[in-house]
Amino acid sequence: MNDDEKSKSEADARTLIALLMVVLAATLIMALIAMILPAVLGVVLVVGGIGWFALMHYVVWGWWLGGYLRRQAERDAEQNDE
Repeated sequence: MNDDEKSKSEADARTLIALLMVVLAATLIMALIAMILPAVLGVVLVVGGIGWFALMHYVVWGWWLGGYLRRQAERDAEQNDE
């Protein structure tokens, strides 16, 4: 792995960690609001579900699939060089 790929992987990891922290903070804030105003609990659950779905979508299709396609393109390039 060269330096450019390593810095890209580190940047991706930092992005994922930052995204997880934002989701966690938003979840905690929504939980506090739901404790104060129980009528908002339904909205909090719906928004939280959408947030978790978006996070899983990013992890599966954005991060994992991007890495898979990058590795496959590298393999194809190596085969073409031979």
